[in-house]
Amino acid sequence: MKEYMEISSSSKGSFLRLVSGLGCNGYNGKSSNVRIQFGKCYICKKGVEMANHFFLNCEVARELWNLIFSLMGCYWVMPATAKGLLGSWNGGKVQRDFKKIWRMIPLYFMWCIWRENNRRIFEGEKWLICNIKDNFLKTLYFGL
Repeated sequence: MKEYMEISSSSKGSFLRLVSGLGCNGYNGKSSNVRIQFGKCYICKKGVEMANHFFLNCEVARELWNLIFSLMGCYWVMPATAKGLLGSWNGGKVQRDFKKIWRMIPLYFMWCIWRENNRRIFEGEKWLICNIKDNFLKTLYFGL
């Protein structure tokens, strides 16, 4: 996880706090009787807005993962948790030329999903899945 945090800037602080807490199970870690409240996912309106749903199980997230894996020409069995995804994302069988890109995919993926969520909440805009995919590919190619 440390290699993903190195490219952060202060403007991405809240996003990185979410990513760093991917093991969150609903408790804040300070007291077992203080529960964090989660709302519905603003993107798919189906699941609870928690890291595992947000980055793995949301319909838009799954569409984006399918794009990534088809472009990279690989098959992937998704882990049960987002933290497990980052822990298993080592790029062992990826060609040397693509290793740097491969290592950046989870961060850029999470950033695009996070931005879409915020776009829907704060700006009242809803991008089509094709626009989200296009934005992800541009973000991956040109960087944040």
